[in-house]
Amino acid sequence: MTEQKPTRLRTRPRADTVVLSAADALEAKLAQLNSLLWCVQHQDDAWRTGKGAASQKPLISLAADLARDARMLLEETKRN
Repeated sequence: MTEQKPTRLRTRPRADTVVLSAADALEAKLAQLNSLLWCVQHQDDAWRTGKGAASQKPLISLAADLARDARMLLEETKRN
């Protein structure tokens, strides 16, 4: 079995798609990050030490991605 890497579709959004401003996108990213971190923080100790501990690395990676996106959006809002 060969590992297949996911690909990202490069299509234009539909005409009726709402495009968020950088400030609105920043607010949405920060809300997502807050929700993710709240969920991780409020898990029980068994989840942090048992088999659930293996799930922590992808969640931390996701949190880092959200924080990085938020930083870029913040810089964009400062330019505008």
